[in-house]
Amino acid sequence: MGGKTRMTHAEAERTQKLRHMLEEKRKEIQQQIDELMVQHRHLWDDLVPDEEDLSFRNHTGENQISILEGKHLMCRQIDAALQGLRAGTYGLCVDCEYPIKEERLKVQPFARRCLECQANAEFIQSSR
Repeated sequence: MGGKTRMTHAEAERTQKLRHMLEEKRKEIQQQIDELMVQHRHLWDDLVPDEEDLSFRNHTGENQISILEGKHLMCRQIDAALQGLRAGTYGLCVDCEYPIKEERLKVQPFARRCLECQANAEFIQSSR
């Protein structure tokens, strides 16, 4: 079979479930981005803002841009996760190579480690 193994029914079901979860999460984040963009545009609707208005708007605009950058990063991470899913590597721990529990992936869709390996990695990092 050219080095590829056939996916079991359970694996195919897990893959489909994970794909759906990632696509829904990406759609949710994209909707949040769209809403933030509309809010950002409306910050400047007043024709004659005073100095306080400008200060508030600049501060709010900077916060919104920061949030937007974080949301865009999440979209890129989800896109990478979807690529990994197609390649057969998504949902596998980069350290132990066992499947990451779905509960963890629901909370952290772009998690690269299972909880145990993540705890070990954080312990090693904090020991330095």
